[in-house]
Order: sequence, then C-alpha cells, then structure tokens
Amino acid sequence: MSTYQIESIQFDSQKQLLINHQSQVSLRQKVAAALTLLVQANGSLVNQETFLQQIWPDTHVDERALPQVITELRSAIEEVGGNRKWIRTVPKQGYALDVLVIQKTAPLPIQIRSPKRKTRQFHWLLTSPIIMLLAIVIWRVTAAKSGHTSVMGESASIAILPFINESNDSRWDWTKLALMDMVRANLLTKIHMIDSTEVVSEITRLGLGEQMLTTSSHLTLKHNLGNPILVAGIIRGQPNHWQLEIRWLSSAGVQSVVIDPLPEPLHVGAITDLISRHLHLDIQQSTQYPFKKPYLRDVYVKGLSLMLAGSMDEAVPYFEICHEQDPSFWHAGFYLARCLVHGSRFEEADRLIQELVTDNPYLQIELDWLKAQLTYEKRDLHACLALVDKLMQEPKLSASQRIRALTILGTIHTASNQLDTAELELKEALRVSQEQNNARGEVTSHKLLASLYQRNGRTRESLDHLEKALPIAKAMQNSALESGILLTTGDYYFYSDNFAEARRYYQQVLELRLALNDRRGVGVALAYLGSVAIFDRRFEDAQRQIQAALEINIETNDRYNAINQRLNLGYLAMVTQDYATSLTHYAEAETSARNAEDEHGTIFAIIGLSECYMQAGNLAQAAEQLHRARLIDSSDTNFLNARLLLYEAAVDYGLGNAAIALDKQLKARGLMDAGDWDQGKEDYLHVYQLAATSEQRLDLPFKKDPLRGPDP
Repeated sequence: MSTYQIESIQFDSQKQLLINHQSQVSLRQKVAAALTLLVQANGSLVNQETFLQQIWPDTHVDERALPQVITELRSAIEEVGGNRKWIRTVPKQGYALDVLVIQKTAPLPIQIRSPKRKTRQFHWLLTSPIIMLLAIVIWRVTAAKSGHTSVMGESASIAILPFINESNDSRWDWTKLALMDMVRANLLTKIHMIDSTEVVSEITRLGLGEQMLTTSSHLTLKHNLGNPILVAGIIRGQPNHWQLEIRWLSSAGVQSVVIDPLPEPLHVGAITDLISRHLHLDIQQSTQYPFKKPYLRDVYVKGLSLMLAGSMDEAVPYFEICHEQDPSFWHAGFYLARCLVHGSRFEEADRLIQELVTDNPYLQIELDWLKAQLTYEKRDLHACLALVDKLMQEPKLSASQRIRALTILGTIHTASNQLDTAELELKEALRVSQEQNNARGEVTSHKLLASLYQRNGRTRESLDHLEKALPIAKAMQNSALESGILLTTGDYYFYSDNFAEARRYYQQVLELRLALNDRRGVGVALAYLGSVAIFDRRFEDAQRQIQAALEINIETNDRYNAINQRLNLGYLAMVTQDYATSLTHYAEAETSARNAEDEHGTIFAIIGLSECYMQAGNLAQAAEQLHRARLIDSSDTNFLNARLLLYEAAVDYGLGNAAIALDKQLKARGLMDAGDWDQGKEDYLHVYQLAATSEQRLDLPFKKDPLRGPDP
C-alpha cells in the first residue's frame, strides 16, 4: 500500500483516506479501490473491464455500479478541495486520471508520474548552511593560490551557461538547467544577467552542446549574447570525492577556480558567493533555496527542458505544479507567466505577474519587462510605451537592456506612424549595439530601420540596412534572425511591386522556419506567400497558402495572426468578386478581433466590410460600416484616421458629396507621412477638386480600392 500526492491532496490507499491540510474524507472500500487503479495507471486509460474485475471479482453487477462509484469518488475529491474534472470519462471505454500523481512512499530515485509524459529520475540533494561557509573557506584558499583579479569592470552583464556533469553520476544531472537558473537568479537582483532561455537557445544554435567553456569555442557565443562574461561549472570526480570547477570567459581569456573536494549536499548559495566574490560583485550574501517538496525540483527541471526546447505550452503544467505547491519559489511563477504570454493567455499572465510583483518586489525590473512583452503582444501600445519609458529611467539599466528598450520604442512608434521619433530611437539602438559589440542588437536595429525606411519611401536606405544585417546574422549562425531579415527584404520587393523577387525571399523564410520546426514562423511565411499570390493573380495558390497559415495560427493559439489571415481571406474573396464569402470572412475577423480586444484588428475588419460593400455598389452600407469604425477608440490616431478618411472620402464622393470628400482627402494627406502619400491618392484628390470647384464630375480612378491604388 502507498500514499499518493494528487495535486494538492493526498490519498492514503491503506487507510482509504483523502486528505488536505484542513480536512479529510473517508472512502468506501470500492471507491478507494477505484482511485487506486486510477493512480497506478499513471494517467493511462483504465477500461471498464479492469474496474469490474478488480473491484467486483467473480461478481455480476449492474452496469450503473461503476458510474456510481466514479461519481462518489469525484464528489469526495471535490470535498477536500480538488476538482471533479481530474477524472476524465472516455465514453464507452473507461476512465483516466488527468493530473500529476506522486507515489510518496516509492523508493528513491523519486519517479514523477504524469498523465502526459514521464520525467527523468533524480536523487534529491539535501541542503545545509554549513556548506556555504565551507565553500567560502575553500574559495579563499584556492583563489589566493590562483592570483586572479577582478574582471567585472569591463562588462555590466553575466551569462550563466548550463553546468556540465563529467562525474558519470546521474545525481548531478539536475545541475545542467535547474542549478544554472538558480545561480543566475541569485545574482539577478544586483547584476544584469542574460536570461537562461536566451543562453540555451544560442548554445543550441551554435551546436556547442556540452562543450567545455574555452576561448576558442565560446567567443562566438559571447559575441552573439552582447559580450557578457560567460560563467560555467563542471562537476568531476568519483563517489566520496567530488570537485566543482567554476570557469569564466572575459577579454582576459578563460579563468577558473576550483572547489576540491566538493562536499555533499551541494549548496547553490555557496556557488553564487564563490562567483560573486571572485568577480568582485557587490551583492548581498546569497542563500540556498530548498524546495519545500523534494520532487518539485524534478518537475521544475522538466518544465525548464520543455520551455528551453521551445515547447512552451507543454511546459505550462509543470510550472503550474511548482508554483501552486511552492509559491515562494518565484522561478516557476516567472516562467509560467512567460509561457502564458507566449500562448496568448493574457489575463492569466497579468494576474500572475501582479502576484509576483507583490511577493517579490526585488524582481520589479524583470517583471516590468515581462509585462511590457505582454502588453505588446496584446497590442496595448499605450500601456507598453508607458512601461518601457519607465524602464528607460532605471539608473542601473544595462547596455543590452537599453538596446532592447530602444528597439521596442522604435517598433511601437513606427507602428504608430511617428517615424521621426522611431528613427532616432532605432539609430541610437544601433549605435549602442555597435559600441557594445552586441551582434543581436545590431541585426535587430538594422532590420527595424529597414522596415521604417520602407514605410517612409526611402527604399535605397532600407535595402542598405538589410544588406548590412544579413551577413551578421549568418555569422551568428542564427537562422531565426536570418529569416527575419529575409522576410523584411521580401517586404521591400513586395512594396516595390516586384512580386517574383518577394516570393523568392518569402520562400527562403519558409524553408528556414521549416528547418527550425517553428510552426508559428511557418504560418507567417505561408501568409506572406499567400499575399504575394493575390497580387500575382494566382488565386488558388493564395487560397491554399492563407488557409494553411490560418490553420497553423489556430493550432498554435496565435490569435492575432489568425485575425490577419481572416482579413486576407476576406480580401482575396473580394478581389475575385465573391462578395458573400468576403463579407463572411471579414465578419469572422471582426468577431475574433473583438474577442481578443484587438482594436486595430477590429477597425481593419470593419474597413474590409466597407470596402466589400463599396465594390458591390452598396454605398449606404459602406458608409454605415465606416461610421461603426469611428466609434472604436484607437491609440494610433493619425494612421487609422487617415485610412478611414480615405475610405470615407470615396464613399462621400460616390454619394454626391464632392466638397466633403475633398475636405476629408486633404485631412488624410495632412495626417499621412510623405512616403505614404502616393500618386494614386493624389489622383483621387484631383478628382475631388475638379468636382468640388468646377462641378466636373469624373469617375474615381480606382473606385474599388481607395487605399492601395490600382484595382487588383
């Protein structure tokens, strides 16, 4: 018999009790037997025959007996604070327990039981404050012999690499990720630390694997991360004689300090103190974090492994378990919030971030960064700007953080059509990146400046930045950044009406994203290829590619790109004069945008409805749609106002109000940047002027498309 931990409650199968911290419920023998079968199935389906054979052996029972037992079990679980939905019904087959279960009396190593997957097995290393003192003494002796000097003056940031286990003892395997992350977190409050997700991502891309930290093998990594000091740990030795070597790579080359022997149990705080003292970091004495429940360390490692491999949605339940059962371990809550943002679960992420800020005020800067990412992904640009402006005032903002803030500001101001402001911010980001030898920041700044100049009509400058960025990304061996540059280059040719060249670049993006197994990236590339196909009049290809992109957006919970694909499908149907289908797609886009609280998407969907009615000759309905769009408050006042004015002017002219149309066209010109005011819009202005001043009424030059110009 055993005791099991089922989420927040315990099940004592011998005493037939369900227990939480406040109450307990006694189970009937057959109910307890049913729960025992479910927990022992490790998340797998237990079929009806098994229940009948084990609970009612050699007995004929009514077919309602098993459902009654399961109902009673669900009620008991609910009574002690659990959720009756933990037990999943598989119609006509049986039942399964869809929560993580720990068999608490199982022999070591502890086995994590999960309905989805099994985690690796580890021994738990106990902690002791004595070890910190011992490690510091060892450090003083070793450091004195080494004669190393401080290297912290040359850099404002550190990157902790995954620790390497060369001991052939699996008990130390957890150090690769969990120890790496906890050491990073202990240094975080006073020193800028590169996020472990970024570090592991770059190590993976560069194929470094578990290579030992050396000058020759890791200089590219150091360059790609923005030139921080790289710190790594290697555990060696045999039972009863362990050794930990801490290495760091700075401009002076690789240096090291050794703890020999390394006493068990391992103390994270001691390692943090060793690093901080040797690099002369001015931080408070670190403390070891002991997991309140030993098995949570293994759950946390599994969550980290999934997140760092890009499976962020799959990592969520592991971080949820750690956070729910040990809220004081903020690491799990922080990464849970990040995964929720990635999955567009914004309300849950926002609540969690507020909780973390309240409980961990020293993490304010990191949590503000996460909140800024949330508001940006949610397209709440006003809130994002406020947060980033606040972060820019931080006196201890590192160079890499400053680059990051400037690129976010530049991106938002570009989207808001505040191009002069955006240009200044992005040029400053580029300058700081080059000054700091930050390759990632340099590539990103070049790419964003290229997008800005495309929008501003400065095409030669745009292409110049793209040509500078591409070789840097290739040298970084970073396919994700490279595909971003290729995508922007494709945009350059797309807006230059060179659709064949645009398609060539978008196809390269698709191939890179497929190689990276990046489903979201594949969806983006397919959407762009579909847009090119529309203007190439390859309508069947366009339908296939955009529909495939939409399916990927739905699969990956990419709500905003799903809205974009519905808009694209609406436009495609309109171009082919299938107005009924077009109206359906635009209506679906509006509904999706409103559900996502996406004001921009809502306005674009309504404009699509208006344009569809215009092309179908129903000007009254077109005017009604534009009126609805006006009722939505949006942050990008100039950009969206200009767009609406162009459509309103065309509708007013069609309804015989030439003077009103002229006034709105002039207002639109005043709101738009010079690069956005093209010959097509000037032709509209000329038609309105003639009709308003000389009553010479001409047909609109491109009556089906007052924004883009010539009808597709």
